[in-house]
Amino acid sequence: EMIGDSSTIGGISEADRNIITGNSRGIALSGDHIKILNNYIGLGSDGSSPIGNTEFGIYIANADNFEIGSASGIGNVISKNGQTGIQFQSGNGIILRNIIGVSADSIPFAVTQNRGIELWNGASGKIENNLIEGHTEDGIYLQSASNVEIVGNTIQGNIEQGIELTGSSENITIGFDSLPNFIQLNGLEGIRLSATCNSISMFANRFFCNSQSAGTEGIVGDVGFNNDILPGSGILSNGILTGCLLYTSDAADE
Repeated sequence: EMIGDSSTIGGISEADRNIITGNSRGIALSGDHIKILNNYIGLGSDGSSPIGNTEFGIYIANADNFEIGSASGIGNVISKNGQTGIQFQSGNGIILRNIIGVSADSIPFAVTQNRGIELWNGASGKIENNLIEGHTEDGIYLQSASNVEIVGNTIQGNIEQGIELTGSSENITIGFDSLPNFIQLNGLEGIRLSATCNSISMFANRFFCNSQSAGTEGIVGDVGFNNDILPGSGILSNGILTGCLLYTSDAADE
């Protein structure tokens, strides 16, 4: 069932935690001012036994001012679901301090969700200080999203891109000076941007050892993104892009 306005699912203490497994969608959210805190979604009560929901861990549509996780560190563990950890279709909110794709102790699984977080159809808000690891596709995927901040996350070990932006996504900020993203060990590019994405700013991110098979690429933008304003014109600032010694000792990310 869809969760309505001003609800809280979970809470501060372990006793408040819900174990949400074995459903089609773990939580389906449509309403305002909803909080989801401290739950295990797709895992058993030990935080590691995989008992996934067959579709999404959390599905969000037409919801405003929601919070998934909190600044006080009582986020959710969302792993081993059949599709995406969090799919967010429209509205605005914050996804903060969750563990997505691995166990509560940050131990990877052999096979996990398709993607960690997806934002679609004008969805907006903030993705901050999450661990997003080990997905069969992208860590974070934006399709026609707008006004999104992606800051302070660790995005690693995903089979495809760390972050992929496509479908006319715009006004996206990736990294702040005090909240860089750590984007590393992803199978394809650290960040991939399609030609239709505009007003994309990236600042102070840290890249390491992405796309080993293609030469450790940190950021790749298709011709036309940001209306052909190149990184040297200030779209990318103060980041650190390093090569991967496991691939070649002198390669630098591009």
